[in-house]
Amino acid sequence: MPVLMGFLSFGTGWDYGKKNRRETNIFFGFLPKYSTDKEKIAMTLKRNYFPWKIPIGKKNFSFEPLVTGIYFTTIFEHQFWRTEPDYYPSGYYGFSTKLRISIYLGRRFTLAMPSHKRFLPVLLARIMR
Repeated sequence: MPVLMGFLSFGTGWDYGKKNRRETNIFFGFLPKYSTDKEKIAMTLKRNYFPWKIPIGKKNFSFEPLVTGIYFTTIFEHQFWRTEPDYYPSGYYGFSTKLRISIYLGRRFTLAMPSHKRFLPVLLARIMR
């Protein structure tokens, strides 16, 4: 996968548009030390679109046979840059290592959790009592 959201990531998102067929999500991810000397934090902004949804069995389970979208990912670390450092010849890379942009096309199965069973709204409701 060309875009990493992290080894472990969390995020939130919302649905909108006609029949809620568009989504925007934001994720924060943790990248452990692997071939570098320290851990990293990543952030991904993801936009999805699916033209139709096929319900399966219960109302909260469905199949989306066509899903497409775009990702914007950045890693919060000084070794990644927006423009090429001076020690590279001009045009050597031609792209930024600080911001990665990817598009995708696929399919997915979705299990929509009822709002009273979602972790964050339940947690916030308990805190605000």
